Amino acid sequence: MNRLPPEVLTSCATFVSDIDPRPIVSLTHVCRYWHSSISSNPRNWASISTGWKRLAPLCLERSGAAPLTFDITVSDARRSQDFLELLLPQISRIDSLRLTGYPFIEAAAVALPGFFDPPMPNLTSLELQQTIEPMESSPMVEPSPQIFQNVAKLESLRLTRTPLYPAVFRITSLKELKLLGYTSPFHFGALIGFMGSNPELELVALDIQFNAGSVDSTALTRKVTLPRLQRLSITCSNAIDSRGLLSCISLPRGVQVEVEFTRLDQHPRLGSFLLHPQPPSRIC
Repeated sequence: MNRLPPEVLTSCATFVSDIDPRPIVSLTHVCRYWHSSISSNPRNWASISTGWKRLAPLCLERSGAAPLTFDITVSDARRSQDFLELLLPQISRIDSLRLTGYPFIEAAAVALPGFFDPPMPNLTSLELQQTIEPMESSPMVEPSPQIFQNVAKLESLRLTRTPLYPAVFRITSLKELKLLGYTSPFHFGALIGFMGSNPELELVALDIQFNAGSVDSTALTRKVTLPRLQRLSITCSNAIDSRGLLSCISLPRGVQVEVEFTRLDQHPRLGSFLLHPQPPSRIC
């Protein structure tokens, strides 16, 4: 094994670690050659999480200038002031950010003082999992939290029960969109317009409901083209909402479409099909 070039050994370590650097630590103890090869690759140490706070200083030291992945459970991080102080100078390096374990986004800002203040110019992936769903899922009029002010390069947006502030609907660079866990109704036209402003979307997953009457003939006259879409997953309470979505999206050949209804009294089955030149006339 010691005859392997350092770059090959380092690549193997990357596969072992995935987004968790803990397994890499054991690999560095094999011998000096492994230690020097694996430790010298910044990508192996670019993940920081509240799940392994003790490794954070080592990861930040060895990650150099590499883009960082932060996986923060807010309820855990707020109990560790030293951990937060360690992260704050590195905010501008964040490439991927996942926040969980908070009741609403304003509480996260309070629990992580100063975390949202610095800009995140390199942020390409954002996942927010709120434990309490807002009363209103349509665009809100309140000022958007700071976290949504620096998303010019954002390619992946995954929101669970998170308020949809106006700044969210101004994002135009997405390749992945997931809106999950919403039982408060959306306005159909607002969502269609948002998807239409992100023509590079490749994956869309929606677990939503629509305002009564918003899926009407006026909304259905609007057609959204997503030429790069590879997978569309829809979970709605009834067939009318899902049919409305499918009617408004011009889907490319070969896209995988999955449809599920939460109200089984209306439609007891879910459908999954691969779209060919003409869409199926009905949902399977």
